[in-house]
Amino acid sequence: MISDEAVLAMFVFAMVAIGAASLSFGLIGGRQPSANLRIPGRRSGRRIGWLYDVWQGLAKRLEQRIQSDKPAIRRLQEALINAGFERLRGFVIFRSLQVLATMVGGLAGLAISGSIGSNWFTSFLGGASLGFLLPYVVLKRLRRRRQLKITRELPAVLDLLTVSLEAGLSIADAIKTVGMYVERQGHVLGSELSISTSEMVAGLRLEDCLRNLGERTGVDELKLVASLLIQSEKIGGSLGPALRASAEQMVTNRRLKAEEAAQKSTIKMLVPLVLFTLPSMIIIILGPAIIQIARVLTG
Repeated sequence: MISDEAVLAMFVFAMVAIGAASLSFGLIGGRQPSANLRIPGRRSGRRIGWLYDVWQGLAKRLEQRIQSDKPAIRRLQEALINAGFERLRGFVIFRSLQVLATMVGGLAGLAISGSIGSNWFTSFLGGASLGFLLPYVVLKRLRRRRQLKITRELPAVLDLLTVSLEAGLSIADAIKTVGMYVERQGHVLGSELSISTSEMVAGLRLEDCLRNLGERTGVDELKLVASLLIQSEKIGGSLGPALRASAEQMVTNRRLKAEEAAQKSTIKMLVPLVLFTLPSMIIIILGPAIIQIARVLTG
């Protein structure tokens, strides 16, 4: 039988989980993609009334008190930007969800300890620790997935930029045209190029726009392309051949990485074969013989 403490802990855990889910829906789903929190491809959801309004006021106050000069905060903001979120509002949302995840994890640990009869403090501490670390794991995966998408899209975008430049467009017009086209296709790099176009329209220099593009994405290949464009723009060189050579080099590097991964796959398959497949085969092949031998010896 489940004790009353376990039932109470599970009830509190369910209430906090429902509140965390509703608040997360209001923070993420209730905003337009063009607002401070940018989530490409996500449609705006329905606001949840007074809870969302209270959080909005609290978030604005917290944004004004964020000290971005601290290394830990700066690294977290950089990871949020690389994952596609805005620097200040994304930081506030991340910390809010982290607090909620810690509470839910701690209450889940209490519920589990009440049901299995373990030490409640150890279970609470373990659940709270897992809840605290879970947002970091999710953010890391989102960041890596977005950077991988940008890396895969980059060679095709460079080819489009090369064609546009060879057709007589300037680098700014080429970025604008390619950005609009690629963004309509639903690619992540297209939205980043559109942001760079908006920065140029606002009066920012091309050099600064390209540097911001590399910092927002965090992709090394894109940073190299941005540096190449900046240097070619300064010395007045031809951008078309340089971009075409960069695209070909990226395609070659991708092919080499694929071949390297294919060669490593044989070694990676060796561990599960030895640990799982080989013992099973030995049991199936030698099992009947061992049983017969045991019967003969015991008989």
